[in-house]
Amino acid sequence: MRKPTILIAGGIGYVLGAKAGRTRYEQIRSAARRVSGNPQVQKAARQAQETVMNQAPAVKEKVVAATEKIKSHNDDRAADAAWKEDPASPLSPMSG
Repeated sequence: MRKPTILIAGGIGYVLGAKAGRTRYEQIRSAARRVSGNPQVQKAARQAQETVMNQAPAVKEKVVAATEKIKSHNDDRAADAAWKEDPASPLSPMSG
């Protein structure tokens, strides 16, 4: 195929695809607006938001506890690694 033929075919495909794409986009957008405007959907969204707000403090506590546990574990591993490299290290269990 010659370059002008490819460019023309590509241009036609782009124009047709863009029109079809825009139409489908508008359909999806319209459906999303109908769903989001549904009173049942709005009620469920409010309930979900309330649940998240009520559970947030408990989730925060669990995340903090898990983070501290991981940090403690990593500190222990770092001390073990330092001791293996240098048993006279201040991190050594024997140095205390």
